[in-house]
Amino acid sequence: MWNFSNGQCLTELLLDEDGHHVDKEITGVACAFEPNDEDKMAHVIAVGWDKQIHIWADEKEEEVVGIKNLP
Repeated sequence: MWNFSNGQCLTELLLDEDGHHVDKEITGVACAFEPNDEDKMAHVIAVGWDKQIHIWADEKEEEVVGIKNLP
C-alpha cells in the first residue's frame, strides 16, 4: 500500500509467510471497517486477474501476511 500524496510505500501485502506476492494484476481494492467503530479499518480486500479474493488484516507493520485467499 502506498501513500496517495507522496507515493511512499507504507505496507507490503504478502500472500504467505514465505514472502510470496500477489503475482497477478490487482483490479479492485476495498476496505472493511469494524462493525462498532466505522473509523477503524479492519481488513484490506483485493481481487485481480488470478480470480482470487485476498484478505489482509489492517496492521501497522512493514509486511502483512494474508489471512485468507478465497476462490
